Amino acid sequence: MLGHLLTAWTIRLALTFYVAWLAGWLLTRSPRWTRTARWIWTAGCAMFVAHVVSAFQFYHHWSHAHAWEVTAQQTQEQLGFSFGDGIYFSYVFLVLWV
Repeated sequence: MLGHLLTAWTIRLALTFYVAWLAGWLLTRSPRWTRTARWIWTAGCAMFVAHVVSAFQFYHHWSHAHAWEVTAQQTQEQLGFSFGDGIYFSYVFLVLWV
């Protein structure tokens, strides 16, 4: 139960921070925004890293192969075709955000 909550809420918070950063970037050019934006960006990044760690800890047991299989299965269920390589998009997003 804790693993599910931690994994779900860390991604929700990460995306909330990301959207807040984007909104601020689009809506303001204040010099004070730069400092606030840095904190929002960092908090979002930390939440995404925590999400990846908790997903691998509680769902994939630190196995890339298992994560790939689950990604393929979820893609099959949602889109009608299997695509396990979608896990690499998460890896790239993680590296770019960090």
